[in-house]
Amino acid sequence: MDLLDYERPHELTKIEWHEWYGERDGGVSGHGVNYYHPQRGSPVAWVKGFEWLHCNPDKIIVWCIKPDDICTLEYLSEMKRTIEAHLVNKKVPKGAIGENLFADVNG
Repeated sequence: MDLLDYERPHELTKIEWHEWYGERDGGVSGHGVNYYHPQRGSPVAWVKGFEWLHCNPDKIIVWCIKPDDICTLEYLSEMKRTIEAHLVNKKVPKGAIGENLFADVNG
């Protein structure tokens, strides 16, 4: 089964996406997972901590940039789908996890 053809093992876990305005909003340093597009120098999304991996939280908050010239709405939609699949299936992302999407674990 392809990771993206997932069934949510924990139906109560909700993925909640919040807009993030870049480094000035803080939050990407420290414990968690950062996601990158190869043409950007800063993360395009991030998840703080690893509660999603070790527990069954009611919700997982993922921070994400707004669409732009590099990370279009279509790119971000596919990126979100890929990240959600990793989170709900409790797969630790590492390296290339999608087209123009790379994950870096800080732990």
